[in-house]
Amino acid sequence: MKEFVLFVIRHLVNDPAAVEVKETRGDTASVIELNVAKEDLGRVIGKASHTVAALRTIMTAFTAYSADMNRAPAPVTSIRRCR
Repeated sequence: MKEFVLFVIRHLVNDPAAVEVKETRGDTASVIELNVAKEDLGRVIGKASHTVAALRTIMTAFTAYSADMNRAPAPVTSIRRCR
């Protein structure tokens, strides 16, 4: 999941070198922490949060697909800026 988020976000931002993704897996969920340059934050969130909502939808579909491939699903609850 971490590699997938890193790939998508690096293609959205103007400064891909500043993108950092940290994944913490729990028993029933995973937490994705995303750090981007301050000037790229708006590009990641998107107008009216549509970009981040679309990313959540894609990640939910990705985890459902992964569950079919004998991997534990990781429900997406939130994506937040940590810097």
